[in-house]
Amino acid sequence: MNERLLIGAPKESIGEAQSNGWMKSQLFLKWMQHFALYANPSVQNPVLLILDGHISHKDLELITYARNQNIYMLSTPPHTTHKLQPLYRVFMKPFKDAYYEACGLWMRKNPAARITEYEIASLVGDAFARVSRAEIAVKGFQCTGIHPLNPNVFTELDYLPSMTDIAMDSNVDQTESPTVRPMLPFPDMTSAPKASSHHETSPNRPTPTDRPNDTTVVKETIQQLSPIPDVSKKREVSRRRKSERSEVLTPSPYETSIRTK
Repeated sequence: MNERLLIGAPKESIGEAQSNGWMKSQLFLKWMQHFALYANPSVQNPVLLILDGHISHKDLELITYARNQNIYMLSTPPHTTHKLQPLYRVFMKPFKDAYYEACGLWMRKNPAARITEYEIASLVGDAFARVSRAEIAVKGFQCTGIHPLNPNVFTELDYLPSMTDIAMDSNVDQTESPTVRPMLPFPDMTSAPKASSHHETSPNRPTPTDRPNDTTVVKETIQQLSPIPDVSKKREVSRRRKSERSEVLTPSPYETSIRTK
């Protein structure tokens, strides 16, 4: 970690480095300590921390620390960030826009210069100061139904599965081509007047009457370019990581299970 990387960063920021750029449990523990310093949880005023189910959030040392600090950790179900993450819903889009504007202003002030990793913290600091407002935080928890609690914030449409995850009807022939509107027949050019001897039909060139059925050609082309997905093959692919679910991480049976392991 190079302290120069924090020049111009938002006030009270801390910096850590990881060789591969991914969050690790030890790094997240340091973030948790920084979080507890400002959230100031206590027995009388505990804190609920809602996060996703990334493996770095489920380390035993981390969960033990959170429990001792009166921090209750709740992981959201997988693939629900776009609905349940307040930062995602209301903050990240204006923050990114403000960051890009700050980068554009910096490049205009520094022609022929390149933005390096040493300028990023100050650009982030400028953008963060512009969009970090209390009303955005309040709106983020309201639109996700977290606070005030609103279990009916989502409609039935939000729970519909993706169409590609629905198994096809076994009674339907999956090899059948989709319905295609027939193309208009090509005009018969054999009776057209010849403008010049240079435009005569080559003896090796097929005439319109020699062409195969146009509808069949279109169907075969569509099948090659956009084949009907085979859901059964998709499910045969082995998962790269274990499926996660929403968990109360501390204190909970989950903590007991990983402690046993």
